[in-house]
Amino acid sequence: LSSGKTMLILNSYKQRVQRLVSESKKLQEDLEGRKDLLDKINIETELVIEEKQKAEIANQVARHKLEDYHVPDVMDYVKERASHHELLKRVHIWERKLEIVEMTLHTYQQTWKQLSKQTQHLQVKGTSSAYTLYT
Repeated sequence: LSSGKTMLILNSYKQRVQRLVSESKKLQEDLEGRKDLLDKINIETELVIEEKQKAEIANQVARHKLEDYHVPDVMDYVKERASHHELLKRVHIWERKLEIVEMTLHTYQQTWKQLSKQTQHLQVKGTSSAYTLYT
């Protein structure tokens, strides 16, 4: 009777040890997963800190530029626009003068060609009449 009871107690302890070992493995795996997660979080935290520092530097540069920014006077802008408009008018005038000069040149070239043709025609006529006189 005592050996049966001892076996029962032993089996119960074995089952309990198996459950505890299984639970220990699960807890060990959970612990490793959490350590990995902690490592990833630490790496990400370092990256965020670096990005934060870069953003702070960029923010300081932007603030410095903003402090140094000087808005030009309205009258300066108006004068610049008027000057720009005047220059555009001058360009248009010069373009028109250029067109007139090009048309005049074209007319002179046509006149020159006509005179050249007439001169050649007269020279040819004069040469042929001189030839008839001598023969």
